Amino acid sequence: MTGGLIWECWLRSQPEDWVVMFGIFTHDGAFLGAQDVVATGFRDLRTVSTASWLRRDAQGRGLGTEMRAAALVWVFDHLGAEVATTSAWDWNAPSLGVSRKLGYRPNGEARRSPRPGVVERELRFRLPRESFRRPEWELRVEGHDAAAAFLGTA
Repeated sequence: MTGGLIWECWLRSQPEDWVVMFGIFTHDGAFLGAQDVVATGFRDLRTVSTASWLRRDAQGRGLGTEMRAAALVWVFDHLGAEVATTSAWDWNAPSLGVSRKLGYRPNGEARRSPRPGVVERELRFRLPRESFRRPEWELRVEGHDAAAAFLGTA
């Protein structure tokens, strides 16, 4: 992601409609990937969408599942979300596996054109809070009150 995109997301975020972008790092500070949470009309809909990206050399170690699970624990337990959605290209088996592992269920599909001349099939998924397959670990959240106030969820 470029710095401009990050600033644009931050500037556009407001109570009810927001993007929260988390960076995933090793203990020594190396960047591994990103986990984003997006909401529109959150106060009424109590629904978020998740998106993630993980460096290729960090894939296959369960980190994708862990980072998505952390985001879901945060939105369900701390923000009061009732539903999470996500999507992935039909060829992206690792991402589809993470969704299924956490309890997401199929919720339709769409044809998308990620770049001119290319058409891909995007599979959509939906996860109600009660279907979430929770991790065995506990999430520690710091700064929640300020974040919740900014996001309009307090």
